[in-house]
Amino acid sequence: MLQVSSGFKSKILGRQAFEDIFNGGAILIFSGTRPGTADDAYPDAPVAMITQRGLPWTAIAGVNGINFKTYGPYVELDVGRQAQMTIFSAASARWFRLLAPNDSNNPSFTECRIDGDIGLKGSGSPQELQLDSLDIDPNTTIPFNSFLYTIPPLLGA
Repeated sequence: MLQVSSGFKSKILGRQAFEDIFNGGAILIFSGTRPGTADDAYPDAPVAMITQRGLPWTAIAGVNGINFKTYGPYVELDVGRQAQMTIFSAASARWFRLLAPNDSNNPSFTECRIDGDIGLKGSGSPQELQLDSLDIDPNTTIPFNSFLYTIPPLLGA
């Protein structure tokens, strides 16, 4: 289930576009339990990270950060800009956090973050991030296939 932080809600409902908020950020992949909200700090070290060309990401100033493209009501990871996954430890990928540049990983109502589930490519599951395999290991290369974000429709609207 997708969760967005209070800071992201404030900015996206204002005058900033998704790309303005998250370009230069990174996607961290985790194996443990997801925090209760995206306003919380992530509890464990990430097992993998998606950055520009798989290079080390610096939160301050978004060095080697990823970029996004908007297509109508959807936002996709701009894979043409050579976003790649770096795997730090063997684990089962369970959830991700998209961070904006300069994220401190402190509990915050102003940081822009999106947490979501990770799914297996071709499984028909609706997860925002899909991988060829959920079992990751530093000795393997696992391409990620998609990242898709849209504001969900309101029920009854």
